Amino acid sequence: QDISFATQEFTATQTTIDIEFDWAFQQYSGSYLKAVLYNEAGQSVQTLINITSTGAGKYSGSIDVTANQKYSVDFRYYGTWDYGAKVDNILITEMAAGYEEATIGTGTANTSLIPSYGYYDYSWSGMIYTQSEIDKSGTLKTLSFYVDASSPSSSTLTNQKIYVGHTTSSSFPSSPDEVLTSEISVSDYTLVYEGSVTFVPGWTTITLQQPFDYNNVNNLFVKMENRDGSYINPYPIFDYTSSTSRGAYKYADGSYPTGSGTQSSIRPNIRFLFQTTGSALPIELISFNGSVVEDVRPY
Repeated sequence: QDISFATQEFTATQTTIDIEFDWAFQQYSGSYLKAVLYNEAGQSVQTLINITSTGAGKYSGSIDVTANQKYSVDFRYYGTWDYGAKVDNILITEMAAGYEEATIGTGTANTSLIPSYGYYDYSWSGMIYTQSEIDKSGTLKTLSFYVDASSPSSSTLTNQKIYVGHTTSSSFPSSPDEVLTSEISVSDYTLVYEGSVTFVPGWTTITLQQPFDYNNVNNLFVKMENRDGSYINPYPIFDYTSSTSRGAYKYADGSYPTGSGTQSSIRPNIRFLFQTTGSALPIELISFNGSVVEDVRPY
């Protein structure tokens, strides 16, 4: 078999595009999974993945292109036997002028604890991201958490609160109190979002109701309060990258947890979008789900 099982065409309007997707592959006897970006003439611009061994993962990358030209991305499976391959959560975007993104964390370990633990009625979490990791300045417009592919297709938690602030601290104490601003030095502490959040596999983006001006001098502190009041099952799972003592959390049934929580090296992968000039949000060129060849389930 030589099967092109997901192909989409789009037109770039900027000179850089961002591509991301999840993939899974079951190898047997010379089979492979390949994804390639082609230009309008059918010439290969860049090979995104060329997978020859069993596994699962995610691709995320930026590619230089020519504005106002057509491109296509092609996902191809070749194999003697129907062992299978899968691509999912495919998103191709380009950044409008005046915006910059900072993506922190590429780990594929997963957790349900941070930022919101849906299996309990209530929870809170704290995260610290350093200036050197962010290295952008401007008005914070959105933040996104990466929801693992093993999560439900959609999980909604109500009554979520997100706070951000500048901090000179680089870690949480060993038994952090729920009032995290009493445990670490925080300035410009701002409630930036209050409401429901629906988590879906891939990047779940939360558009802030109250923009926050980040100074690119201090570290950035994020606190998320899950005040839903009811648990859900199944619940969202988040990908994270370990960062020593830069996570904190506590969860409970029945009432919102106060007092001392747990210091952790669990810190979710996150994406910040900053506006420096302009007014338009990033442009989504295409977004689609892929296909399954046979029934591969390595997730």
